Amino acid sequence: MTDRQALGIDINQYARTGGTNFGLARDHIQAGVYDFVIIKVGLGFNKVDIFDEQVNGCIQHAIPYSTYHFPDPELNMKTQARKYVDWVGTQQQAYIVDVEKPRANSRLPNRGELLNYLSELEGLIGKKPILYSSIAILSSIGFKNDAKEYKLWIAHYLYMKSLWPLQKKLYSKFDDFVKDHAGEIPPAAKGSGLENNVILWQFTDRGDG
Repeated sequence: MTDRQALGIDINQYARTGGTNFGLARDHIQAGVYDFVIIKVGLGFNKVDIFDEQVNGCIQHAIPYSTYHFPDPELNMKTQARKYVDWVGTQQQAYIVDVEKPRANSRLPNRGELLNYLSELEGLIGKKPILYSSIAILSSIGFKNDAKEYKLWIAHYLYMKSLWPLQKKLYSKFDDFVKDHAGEIPPAAKGSGLENNVILWQFTDRGDG
């Protein structure tokens, strides 16, 4: 594998395109195209209905994976953290918390709510999770200084919605971007004071794996 940042693929998105091709994902990992897959376990108290199916597919094909949970600030945050651990256990290599609006018409968690969730989760798993968010969101909820204690997966989308019908053209652009920018951090993180915390940022929901 070349010297670059790790790349992960969020396979929750594949539900839109007919399911995950685990054989193709395994082949891509073996070829060094990306390194692991990321699975959404749930939003709030609701577990994703295909989560167990996706985990079993990864296990059967020897695919490294991690999971993420989407806390809803309108629900009890500590209970949600316990629910996440109930679903996935305490032995995962990495846990990821999605910090953004859970729905288009909802709101962001405030700093206190997020700290409640994280303190409960960390007490259960014995380590800090990775936070998936953006610099703008972390700043807007007053969590930017707190974020220095965490590893960050910064949201940076490498596609434009207007290009979705042109998938071949779109993802050749993604591949070229990765080749040209491997090892860099997303532009939004530069000058933020969080540069050293960013461990993941490339993102795609390529439908064919």
